[in-house]
Amino acid sequence: ADRPWYAARGLPYQRMFLLHGPPGNGKSSYLQALASEHNIPYYLVDLSNDIRPSRLERNFQRTLGERCIVVVEDADSQFSKRSSNGGRQQLDGRSGQGDEDEVAREEELTVSKFVQFIDGHKHNPNGRIICFTTNDTTTIPYELLELVDAQGGRIEFKNASTTILRHYWGMFFRSNETDQQRGWETFLANYDAIYRRMYHSARLHSVA
Repeated sequence: ADRPWYAARGLPYQRMFLLHGPPGNGKSSYLQALASEHNIPYYLVDLSNDIRPSRLERNFQRTLGERCIVVVEDADSQFSKRSSNGGRQQLDGRSGQGDEDEVAREEELTVSKFVQFIDGHKHNPNGRIICFTTNDTTTIPYELLELVDAQGGRIEFKNASTTILRHYWGMFFRSNETDQQRGWETFLANYDAIYRRMYHSARLHSVA
C-alpha cells in the first residue's frame, strides 16, 4: 500500500520487523543485502552506550524523510524485561540505583520512551523500515513486541537443512563431482561430530 492508504487510516507510513533465530543464520546479512539490492540507506543503531533519550530521538528523526532501513542488532542484549527499581523497564540491561536513579529519571532511556520515538505517531515517517534482530524473543519487552506485531511482524530464521548446507558447499568449494561428493561427506561427518546436527550456515567455513 502507498502513503495515501496509510494516511486515510491514520497509520504511520512505516513497517517494523523482528528477525529472530539462532546466531549465524543470516539475519544481519539479509538486511544488508536487502538495503543493497534496493539501493536504500542502511542505519545501524547502537543502544549499548549510555545515550540520552533526546539524542536518540534526534537520530531517529533524521530517518523520517527517506525510505531507509534502520536496524537494532542483538536486541535481546540491549533490552531488559524488568529493572530492579520497582519494575520500571530500561534499555541496555542496566538496573536502577535508588535515589541516584530517581534524580536521573528524565535522562534514562526507558523502553516506553524508545517505543514512543519509533512508533511513528509523534512524527511522520516516509516509508521507513525498522528491524530488530535477536537470538531469543523471550528477552524482548512486551511493549516492543506489541509494536512489531502491529506494524509488521516476526520473521524466523531457522537452522539450515542439509539440503541448504549442501548447496552452499557446492558454491564455495567447486571441484569435479566425485571430489565434491567425497569432500561433502567428510565435511558433514565432521560437522555432525562438532555441532550435533545443529545446522548454522555461518559454521560452514569453520568446519571445512
